[in-house]
Amino acid sequence: PGGPLDKDVRGVTVQPGAWLEPGDNVVMVDQKSVDSETLPLALRGDDQIGSAVVLTLRKKTTGKHVEIVANRGSIAQIQAIGELFLIASEIHSSLVYNLKVTPGDILRVEAQAKVVNNLSRRFIEAQKAHIVDLEAA
Repeated sequence: PGGPLDKDVRGVTVQPGAWLEPGDNVVMVDQKSVDSETLPLALRGDDQIGSAVVLTLRKKTTGKHVEIVANRGSIAQIQAIGELFLIASEIHSSLVYNLKVTPGDILRVEAQAKVVNNLSRRFIEAQKAHIVDLEAA
């Protein structure tokens, strides 16, 4: 049981100092057992950006279970960054093969960069709001 971190953990930022390596398997999320099918939904949890999630990992190197705390991120932001990377890769390929890069290509990069920037701002604001909520509790 469990799910591999190298392909299933998206939208989760591990706190500094956590011991996390590709190939580690998540066996529990917030003290509940997970498998590769239930892992993505468990990681999303309440879907509140910045909220804590406790991951119990089975370490690839030792087989031991280790518990770490991570914070939920913005799935939309991660997807937007992925899209920006794909657009930039298309332009890079055009340049490598001496194909023409048009002003429209550059405008696509600029437009997607704006999307990423706006999502980043919203992510930061959501984290700040979450901190205020925690402090008020």
